Amino acid sequence: MRESSFGERKNSIFDRLFFLLRSRVIVSRLKKVRDPKTILDLGCGYNAYFLSNITALLPSIQEAVGMDMSVNERLGSKKITLVPGNLNKKLPFPDQKFDVVFSTAVLEHLNDWHHALAEMHRVLKKGGYLFLTTPAPSAKPVLEFLAYTLKLIDEKEIRDHKKYFSRKELKKLFSDLGYARIRVAPFQFGLNTIAVCKK
Repeated sequence: MRESSFGERKNSIFDRLFFLLRSRVIVSRLKKVRDPKTILDLGCGYNAYFLSNITALLPSIQEAVGMDMSVNERLGSKKITLVPGNLNKKLPFPDQKFDVVFSTAVLEHLNDWHHALAEMHRVLKKGGYLFLTTPAPSAKPVLEFLAYTLKLIDEKEIRDHKKYFSRKELKKLFSDLGYARIRVAPFQFGLNTIAVCKK
């Protein structure tokens, strides 16, 4: 189990680069969502960089919530609330609260991904969107080589990966939850997967 949130300790330049590339992919697809007012970033990282960027990009946002195992609660603002919590447990939010839920590079770290995905679906409004990224199975040897042999990315982070999800597995998981529209696509040379699901 991970001991800290992303960004709580020093991250390598490669860890930060991978984070930036994932963020750019999500932002490019987020344009399809019209004026979201409430957003939730699950696994937001200690300093909630992505949440801060999204809130600055989208003036329609009235409430942004970030949740991770540890968060820098001093970074909260009028629009942003950071909440410490365990994503393997029930989320402390009511049903259908958020227009958009984000979860980037988190699913592979969870012990009970079925429960976590069901919780994401529960707190998402009807017609809302889930944006989720996770490394593909083909990324496993690459990430392990970068972490264990070259020491370019955080070894503890990679050792904490519980599962690598195929696109077919992800589509089935989202279909079983009842999403109305599901798009699952590779990015970063097929090493990562992005899912955009409409409830």
